[in-house]
Amino acid sequence: MVGLRGGAPALALLILCTLAAPARAGEPDRALDESHHFTLRASGGGYVLDEEVEVIYALLTERATRVREYSVYAPFFAPVEDLRASLGRDRLRGDDIREAVPVWEDVFLSGGRYHVVTLPRAPAVGETLTYSYRSRYSDVAYAPLLYVPAGDRLARYEVVVEHPDDVTVDFGFFFPRSPVPYAVATPARGRTVLTFGNLEALADLPLFAFNGLHAVVQLRFTGPGGAPVNPVTATDFAAWYGRLARAGAGGSGALAALAQSLRRETPEATVAALHDHVRGTIRYVADERGEHAFVPRAPEVVLQRTYGDCKDRAFLVAALAAQLGLRVDVVLVSTEPEAAFEGGTHVGLFNHVINAFDAGDGRRVYFDPTHPYVPYGDLPEGDVEGQALLLGAGGAELLRVPAPDGPPALDVTVRAALDGSEGEAEVTLRGGFLAAYRHAQDKGAGLDVENVLSNLTSGYLHKLRLHDFAPAADSGAAVTFRAAADLSEFVVASPTRRYLPQTPFRTVPAEAVERAADAFPLHLGERPHLRLVLDLDPGTWEVEPGAFGLGDDTGPAAFSADLALADGRARVTYRFRQRRKRLAGDARDAYLGFARGYLDARRNMFIFRQPAAATGG
Repeated sequence: MVGLRGGAPALALLILCTLAAPARAGEPDRALDESHHFTLRASGGGYVLDEEVEVIYALLTERATRVREYSVYAPFFAPVEDLRASLGRDRLRGDDIREAVPVWEDVFLSGGRYHVVTLPRAPAVGETLTYSYRSRYSDVAYAPLLYVPAGDRLARYEVVVEHPDDVTVDFGFFFPRSPVPYAVATPARGRTVLTFGNLEALADLPLFAFNGLHAVVQLRFTGPGGAPVNPVTATDFAAWYGRLARAGAGGSGALAALAQSLRRETPEATVAALHDHVRGTIRYVADERGEHAFVPRAPEVVLQRTYGDCKDRAFLVAALAAQLGLRVDVVLVSTEPEAAFEGGTHVGLFNHVINAFDAGDGRRVYFDPTHPYVPYGDLPEGDVEGQALLLGAGGAELLRVPAPDGPPALDVTVRAALDGSEGEAEVTLRGGFLAAYRHAQDKGAGLDVENVLSNLTSGYLHKLRLHDFAPAADSGAAVTFRAAADLSEFVVASPTRRYLPQTPFRTVPAEAVERAADAFPLHLGERPHLRLVLDLDPGTWEVEPGAFGLGDDTGPAAFSADLALADGRARVTYRFRQRRKRLAGDARDAYLGFARGYLDARRNMFIFRQPAAATGG
């Protein structure tokens, strides 16, 4: 994935939760009291949303006093105003608060700033840090997601909404672990209050995407007659975003000429050509600020400038296809795990844009015209299983981006003698492995390429070292190398036997089995798809055929290992395929069982024995 590192909400959470969760639950460094006071009022046939925020940290430990900077994120649609801070009784001066612009590579909802509060002195244990600010939202659709933090002891988290009498206020909740207590009250007409209180800090969990959070809250406003004030459902959100995107649409003269020049013999071949052209000729630049960090530029403008970011490219592909009577949909995607609200979505849940094409026979092809190295029909790993909103002809569709099917991404065949320390290898890269190689190749440094290839293979192959890579073939969708293979540590020797591991891949994190005590989702960083074949001359050693397997094609992961003798040679074939990386419920249970079995099998070996005559037997 090129430059996608999460969106503005993720950054806001990061900089508001300056300290990590405590090493031991029940011993927090700080106590937090946080309030958000919203005022929704009718204005000019629509609504205006203002917010006042106050955050109070009680510093409970010496470690907490060592933090000297706190930050407040200010997105383009809700700039921070009147930021004030105090430490104990001391009001911070103006030069203790500065404004900075983050360096955005490509964040779908970028264009923001953050304010850094620097403490002028070291605080004492027991002191409080307080800061407050105001914001006005340029559109009620941007009403924020509220992150209820779990890295500190939460004394109180309060949300107050002042609203017209004919507007109903509801809340959507996402609880990453388990529901926590909260209260909703309407103490007066036009006033709705949500409160969380007395929640203990939570220790981090390995392989968990929502450490540091108790809950995420979505504001939901409904006007007279049930009309939505802010777009919460997928249909309402798609209609709102579609209006923004169409507002910048341009003419079609240049688009038509270019589209005709890219027409191919079949619709799918045409769409592939559109993908390749946009990816190859539109330079990747994400320099927009303000609303154009979220709203695509007109396709004509992108063509004229010859640059754009993810949304500009995806909408350009869709516009070119439309010129030829083809429907290519735009898909908003989150490349990082995000909150999932039942029956709702939110602008802050997406940070990337790709495309989808219905190729016929019920087959939908997802493709990413932003990624410089992944071909049409494949996807970078960051896109796969991302929460997504497809803006289709039949309406909006909330989904998870499915993984494309295909052969192993890392495919290695080694030909060697069982008693030889060196062999010859053929290595084929596809998918994310191929993308990493292409990136190193573009840098133009031979040593970097060799290091990338060596690191890729050694990162997955336990004690089997490949080196001296030489290109052998390049089909565009895959690249093959010849290499030398070092088996000196892979083959275990004793006077009477030779051993090969039955589980040679570094693919299952040991931290997974540590999570057996809870029922929360697992989030793995990748989905390895690997094959290793050893074509061995056994010499005088007798082959003891065997097989070992875990999982199946219907589960989240599967592994098989097989040793057979054919034409006087021993052939060992290992396969590993992980289909899911975000695991909950039955899929999580299945993966944990698989992980335990795989990790327990690390001592399992295939055996070659010395002939009986040689041992006097």
